[in-house]
Amino acid sequence: MHYSDLVQYFQSEETLTELLADCQPYFDAIDDYNEKIFKNELTETTILEVREGKRKVSAAKANLEAIQKSAETFKRNNELQKYMELKNSTPKGEKFTSASGEKEAEAFVQLPRRVRNMIEGYIAKAETALKQLSDMLYDAKWDADKKNAV
Repeated sequence: MHYSDLVQYFQSEETLTELLADCQPYFDAIDDYNEKIFKNELTETTILEVREGKRKVSAAKANLEAIQKSAETFKRNNELQKYMELKNSTPKGEKFTSASGEKEAEAFVQLPRRVRNMIEGYIAKAETALKQLSDMLYDAKWDADKKNAV
């Protein structure tokens, strides 16, 4: 996903929901390889698939990391904007309660926070899959070296 695409998604909450649909291929790649790892479908005999999985999951993770940074910025900016809006709308002579303003601003960014959290969850899932795939590649290389040494 290119920068120009990201900018379009973070214009409003409506376009933000479109982002998750467009991230589905990244989510699917991560889910597919996590499922294969879980079902023990990847072994030394499928080393090419392990390498392919590592490339796909790495690419999906890299794209999601860029999106996550944009999502975090969007959430923070909107939360701060709402907080300042509440603070500035307090009538003169009345005391602004920072804690209640923070809570209201936090509630205002519910969707951006949910989107960001979902993306962060998939990044963590990708990191786990990459560790497993790397371990499989290392083990396969170690086994091959061991067989060649004999």
